[in-house]
Amino acid sequence: MIRRGLTLLSATRFIPRNARPLSLSAVKLSENVDNNFSEEKRDTFSIFKQQDHHSNNAVKNRAYSMNQVQLIGGVTQDPITKISATSNEYCVLKVATNINYKKANGETVVYTDFHDVYVFRGSASFVKNNVKKGHRVFVTGRLSYNQISSPDGFKYDKAGIVADTIQHFGVRLNKEN
Repeated sequence: MIRRGLTLLSATRFIPRNARPLSLSAVKLSENVDNNFSEEKRDTFSIFKQQDHHSNNAVKNRAYSMNQVQLIGGVTQDPITKISATSNEYCVLKVATNINYKKANGETVVYTDFHDVYVFRGSASFVKNNVKKGHRVFVTGRLSYNQISSPDGFKYDKAGIVADTIQHFGVRLNKEN
């Protein structure tokens, strides 16, 4: 085992001086794995079995989650300005994104997805005044679902993006130019 550690150590001479070389802790651990494993396992289980006595215990016991969307695409129609139930103005953008891939025969296929982007607060006034059909935008936000009722009484969930930030890239150039 020591010889393996020495070859590992000699391999680090090619690493620049400001880089941190690998430590020998992995070698030392492998030598004592039988002795330490059961103790470490018991310690780990005891940590997870301990009860947390904080007032915000419900929040601490939740698993980590993330809801984040990033889109770069073209605006397919001028922003629609609407008024919310709380009398706040917001905008709805229709953004198109493309996915290109080649089939086995070499033919390129383009799929276009259309996204509804909901923009609130200060970003809504920016979008209303500066973003138009044909412009390119970079949107960061979160995915949200709204229950929609169709005229025949059928209810379904519609996905949309609630924008946190919108960056304006400018106008899409025509391919002929």
